[in-house]
Amino acid sequence: MLASATATDQPVAGVLWYQVGSDAGVEVAPLYTRRMIELARATRRDLRSPGLPWVIVQLARHFGQLSGRRSAWN
Repeated sequence: MLASATATDQPVAGVLWYQVGSDAGVEVAPLYTRRMIELARATRRDLRSPGLPWVIVQLARHFGQLSGRRSAWN
């Protein structure tokens, strides 16, 4: 992402992050918030844009059998 952004030599207007289900596991879900904060902070730092807007899109709620993983999805 950073290589693409810097190769254009144009300012980045914002980041659109589409979150998928890879962080919905019971073990990794509690880490999600901290990791996203760190990612946003690092991206702003690396692009030298402290006010860079972030828009995060989350998958819709999962309906059906989750085999005990409901709290991780939510």
